[in-house]
Amino acid sequence: MLEWMHDDSVVHYLDKDFSKLTIEDCKSFIETAQSEWNKDKEKQHFIHLAVVNENDEYLGTVSLKDMDREDGSSEFGISMRTCAMGHGISIEAMRRLIAIGFTDYGLNQVYWYVNSQNKRALRFYEKNGFVEIKDTDPRLVEHIKHTQGREYIWFLVDKNDAKY
Repeated sequence: MLEWMHDDSVVHYLDKDFSKLTIEDCKSFIETAQSEWNKDKEKQHFIHLAVVNENDEYLGTVSLKDMDREDGSSEFGISMRTCAMGHGISIEAMRRLIAIGFTDYGLNQVYWYVNSQNKRALRFYEKNGFVEIKDTDPRLVEHIKHTQGREYIWFLVDKNDAKY
């Protein structure tokens, strides 16, 4: 986990400065994720799952954050090690987690945003059939921290989309 956090090619366009995080921060993140996972599903506010290969090697993390049980929405997040990119692992992990959100957590919509300068991420989402949403619900915009000078492109997957 610390490897991708300190890899500028992975984190350059993210809103958080991961470069100062330590192995202790990673351990704390994992412990918090495990504690949240052990709660009753109705009380969980987020899900962070490790993505691993057949040898149980850590490849990245997929997340559903800020679950809103009233409107059935959650923010999606993904961070992968560079060695896992370009092999279909990211889209498989993403689709599985979104499906879990819909089937196990009663979500109706999963949304995320991408820095408009993050061409690699935008190519990934376009290649995998995700379409930018133009009319962003103001409630969603409130979820993100606004960073001066950054523009974001929003994506949304609805439970009724056939591929999920």
